[in-house]
Amino acid sequence: MSSSLDDYLAELSDLSKPLAISKLANLSELTPEEIDSFDGKWPDIDVERRRQITGQLVELVEDNVELEFDAIFRSCLADSDVVVRARAVEGLGLTEERSAIDPLVDLLLKDEDFSQKN
Repeated sequence: MSSSLDDYLAELSDLSKPLAISKLANLSELTPEEIDSFDGKWPDIDVERRRQITGQLVELVEDNVELEFDAIFRSCLADSDVVVRARAVEGLGLTEERSAIDPLVDLLLKDEDFSQKN
């Protein structure tokens, strides 16, 4: 199962191929092992592509309640790019899972791009 995810992540990182929105459902409801694989490969994907992917994931989850990208969004809270982190926050804003509260509060308290400092 993980090798098919690895193949898909390699496809996502290939900038010569357009992003196939319909295939992003492959990232729904990942297992903990799949999230580990995702976490290992995600930083190697071009930042503009990561922005594009997270933006599309937010749109997909808004339009289809059967899709669940919470694990992806939680993982993306640690992304090096502020736009990706912001889209992860947006995506988690739609979740009903209480497990998203602590990572979001942590981001608000520790991330200079999100914390309010006067």
